[in-house]
Amino acid sequence: METEARVEPGAGAITPPEAAPFVNLRDPAKRLGPDGKPAVSRRAPKWQDVPDEKWNDWRWQLSNRVNDLEEVGEILQLTDEER
Repeated sequence: METEARVEPGAGAITPPEAAPFVNLRDPAKRLGPDGKPAVSRRAPKWQDVPDEKWNDWRWQLSNRVNDLEEVGEILQLTDEER
């Protein structure tokens, strides 16, 4: 992590390191799939009819998140030990 202030070219001003924007180079949303196109997350059959526009909307994701073990069991096959 950068800890020293730096001078912006042509600006003549010193920019503290906290002013520089953070860029997550490992952001999964920026990854490409095997076909070279942006990766798309797979969805469980429970959500197969959800249009991509909603599926990729963080508001829809938050409203339809999995909240409890019963909902997890609707998506994954859990063993008795996992329940």
